[in-house]
Amino acid sequence: MVAGLNKIKGFDITEHEKSKRIIEIKINDDILKKLIFPFNKFDITALEYKPFTRFTIAKSLDDLTSNKLSELINSTIKNRNTGCFIVSPNSLNPKINITFLVKLSTAISHLIGIPNHD
Repeated sequence: MVAGLNKIKGFDITEHEKSKRIIEIKINDDILKKLIFPFNKFDITALEYKPFTRFTIAKSLDDLTSNKLSELINSTIKNRNTGCFIVSPNSLNPKINITFLVKLSTAISHLIGIPNHD
């Protein structure tokens, strides 16, 4: 296990089975359920054209972890012993669709920093 690998309530965080350099972050159902409402406030078009909406959904995700998720993923990508992480839901349900996953990946990318997509 990587030294200092954080425990975050609602997340299962482990080393990947094939490489210790990859951190697997599984999001538990209770966190996913709490994200459905804030993520549904914005459609994909709003995320594309209104940068503040991307930061709003990122904040919704990070607030659920008391800012621990952003700390973990930023320290992971800056650490030469890790440098990579995979985030996925523990399980899928009908409310966790492709649009939800796009919003989740957008939120995660904005926790790392400001992507240069515009």
